[in-house]
Amino acid sequence: MLKYYVADAFADEVFEGNPAGVCILDEWLSEDLMKKIAMENNLSETAFAVKEDERTYGLRWFTPVGEIDLCGHATFGTAFVLFRFEEQTADTLHFHAKKCGHHLIVTKNGDMLAMRFPTIAPERYAYAEYMGEGMGAVPSEVYRTERDLLLVYDSEETIRNMKPDFAKLKEFPVGLSVYVTAKSSGNDYDIVARAFWPKINVNEDPVCGTMYCTLMPFWRERLGKDTLVARQLSARGGTVYCSYNGDSVGISGRGALYSVGTIFVNGSNEYSISKINTTDTAELCEISVENKRALGISVNIPGAELQILQIRCQKGMLFCRVFDTSVVEKLQFPAAIFSAPKFEDMLNNNPIHLSKAAVALGATADMTGRELVKLFS
Repeated sequence: MLKYYVADAFADEVFEGNPAGVCILDEWLSEDLMKKIAMENNLSETAFAVKEDERTYGLRWFTPVGEIDLCGHATFGTAFVLFRFEEQTADTLHFHAKKCGHHLIVTKNGDMLAMRFPTIAPERYAYAEYMGEGMGAVPSEVYRTERDLLLVYDSEETIRNMKPDFAKLKEFPVGLSVYVTAKSSGNDYDIVARAFWPKINVNEDPVCGTMYCTLMPFWRERLGKDTLVARQLSARGGTVYCSYNGDSVGISGRGALYSVGTIFVNGSNEYSISKINTTDTAELCEISVENKRALGISVNIPGAELQILQIRCQKGMLFCRVFDTSVVEKLQFPAAIFSAPKFEDMLNNNPIHLSKAAVALGATADMTGRELVKLFS
């Protein structure tokens, strides 16, 4: 089982901004399983994070059709969840984007989160008729980055009322996504924009954080401003605060927690038990709950089911008590069983017998109990 969160990024309240699925892991799941989870969630992106160091996490993003190299709103959502549930005393988090190699930084200031992402300046590109046909409006200028297509329009109303033909956008020969933007006609925002991703089965991204890696340097040259307030004109809408920092762009906003739940999948068991050594009267076990491990001593009571009476916490990570093996059976704990001649020698003496499960986990007959504890930790 996995704890699963949905956070609305760049949102002043729930049902605004861009919802991101977030899974905080102790270790990476298989790529195939992460793809399936993202497909089942059917959000534009689901983020998976694994802690690598103090306040530092590896990060991967999956769309319903596969992994993507960079995602702003799901990074925002991950940081929002971590600040709220895992890193309450932190004001800065670091992320290593596993696919593209970028080092991403998110800071917290009150209810605002600020991301530092790489600057991705666009280059001018030639207009082609398929662009106007697909978007339903002819842009005044065309630009592109290595990954995305940027179409510039003369009015906010054109952006607001745009109704693209997504089947045609899927056939565009360039651009994984299509960004459209214009100068804002009002005083509350500097620019407006929308982002379309039909090639990855996301027709419109409600608020696309990475788009502002490109829009900030583009509009900075046009407007002569190092800070911009942008409004994404999707149905959900969202406000993004941008700043130019040379080789990086600051992308800031607020977030809202929508849900906390549990994903039931193979390969992410919440509970497990590994029996390190066994005598006629006692067993030394390693217990894992939500991938957090501890050592336990259990006692065999004649005529009664095995009772785990006490679990000793390792590294302050876990306190737990289980009194009935029927609970263990219902949870289907995988067991790796060993035996030793005396309980007091369990940690230092070699075990006499190894179960098939223990061997499958890498145990060998010459290992001591201490080595087995280390193996299963």
